[in-house]
Formats: sequence, C-alpha cells, structure tokens
Amino acid sequence: MKNALWLLAMVLYSIAHGQQDQSSSSKENYFKIGFQTGFGLGFKNIDVIDFVQFNNNNEFVDTGISSISGGGGWHVALLGEYIFNKTYSIGMGFGYQSSHLRPSLENASVRFKRYIFQPTFKYLIGINPQRDQTLNLGIGYGSYTGGTLKFDAAEVGLNGTLDYDNTSGIHLLTEYEYIGPKGFGVLMGLKYYGISYDIKEIIGTFDFDTLKGSGIDLYLGFNYTFR
Repeated sequence: MKNALWLLAMVLYSIAHGQQDQSSSSKENYFKIGFQTGFGLGFKNIDVIDFVQFNNNNEFVDTGISSISGGGGWHVALLGEYIFNKTYSIGMGFGYQSSHLRPSLENASVRFKRYIFQPTFKYLIGINPQRDQTLNLGIGYGSYTGGTLKFDAAEVGLNGTLDYDNTSGIHLLTEYEYIGPKGFGVLMGLKYYGISYDIKEIIGTFDFDTLKGSGIDLYLGFNYTFR
C-alpha cells in the first residue's frame, strides 16, 4: 500500500511540476481549498439485531432486522487541490466517516468509524467558455485508518469494540463544480470506492472478520480558489 501511494504521489508531482514550468499564469495554475460533507450507502450490509415493533396498544405488529455496513454513512472532509492548465487537478483530502444501524434503534447503537486519506487526480471538462463551470472526472487510491466497530447494545447482549487493520483501495468520482467571480465555489459529486477491512483479532465470524467497506457517496462541497 505504501509503495502504491508513494508511486502515485511521485507521478502526480512530476506531472504538476512539468506543467508549472511551462506556464506561470496565475489564471491557468492555481490552488484551491475546500470542505465537503455528504452521505453514502455501503454495498454490503451485515444483520446485527433482530427487533420487534409494537403498536400503541402494545400489540405485536412486525419483526425486522437492523444492520450495519462498513461502507457509506455520514462523512466530512477537508481538501486541498492544485489545478494546472485549467484542465487537471491534483488533490489531497483528509476525512472522517461513520456508518450506523439501519434502521436506527432507541435502545441500541452500533457504529463503524474510520479516517480517510485520499490523493485524487481529476480531469476538468469545461462546460462553458469561461470554464467557471466544469464536469470533473477523478480517480485515486485512498488509505483508510482507524477502523473501529463499536457495539453499545447491552439489552441484546452486544457490548464492546472490534478494531480493524488499515486498508486501501481505489476510488472513482464525478463532480459538477461552479466557481464564482470572487473565488468561492460549490460542487456536487458522486464517488465510488472499493475496499475491505481485516479485523486485528479473529473472532470466527466471517462477516466481521473481513468487513466489506465498498460503497457510493453523494456529497456537497464548498471551495475557495486562490487566483
């Protein structure tokens, strides 16, 4: 994983350095910082808790299962990007993501949290002549650390924490972005990522020993561009 990330960083740096030598125009090459937040869905759900629902007369009406996923959930991220020739972008992002029981329960809580470091390369397609609106297509290879699955459901006999090894994987994204005349901008994006987590101490349950973390996220971003 470290070798792959190092190779990716070196290739992207070489591209950026070469493009910077060819042009010194601040309008062609510039930095951007941003904040993103969004919500996603994991592709693999694990059934955790059987629950019973009752109506107002305390009569049984249905049973169901509440599940957890290693992907998806709510996330926030801080990002920095370098854009060159108004066409390519090298970005680094650091984020936090947490997924919870679905459907949620009043007397039980299960949460899977992780930290994400994502270098990303984007190709920016201008939608209008001014290029203040772009369609961004991106690819990267992210690192996911601090994976922890925490159970807080004493009433059904589930309490404790499962810790997972660091992992990594590819991600693909597409974004619509608008940059305003004063440098402030917004974007909306959709991102796919494919990963899995290996537990640090085997417990003998396949779904938890190898937690599938692939998913798709929808997010909204707010940026400021230094031109």
